[in-house]
Amino acid sequence: MCCFGIGVTRLLPAAIDLLSVSDKALRLPRAIAPFDAVIIVKKSLMSNVIVEMASSSASRYLKGGILLDDRVEMSAGKRIHDANRLGIPFILVIANETERSLATQKPVIEVFTTHAKSAEPMSQGSMSLDRFVTFVQSTLYGGGGAHDSGHLAHNQVLDQLGSHQH
Repeated sequence: MCCFGIGVTRLLPAAIDLLSVSDKALRLPRAIAPFDAVIIVKKSLMSNVIVEMASSSASRYLKGGILLDDRVEMSAGKRIHDANRLGIPFILVIANETERSLATQKPVIEVFTTHAKSAEPMSQGSMSLDRFVTFVQSTLYGGGGAHDSGHLAHNQVLDQLGSHQH
């Protein structure tokens, strides 16, 4: 198959250069990010059903794979930093806030997102799993439309490229 000089070795650096603002945080279009989401879990909650529920809810809507970060010897903050550096679009944290919310029978997860041209993850606050699903749908599909999530990321990159042309 001919690539006419535009292969992976040129496209990947071009996408990184276009979307990343510093060497502290890699940014990629969702279509080529290593995972769609990472779930960061506190050691004491590793066997809790909320972890399985969050993973199931995320994988239902995020087709690019879910990474379960179970490196419990590291703090949640350091793992959030690592996920941010990898350019993973959604970062779900099941830690102290989740543990406190379990007492009220209304568990919440902390949600962060990464964005093009931003070096830091953006906190979306704490939300129930139902609210998280609604948030993902509105983020990916603009309110629950039936678009293919890969096309959204592709169109965003094309928009970015178009804004850089003369």
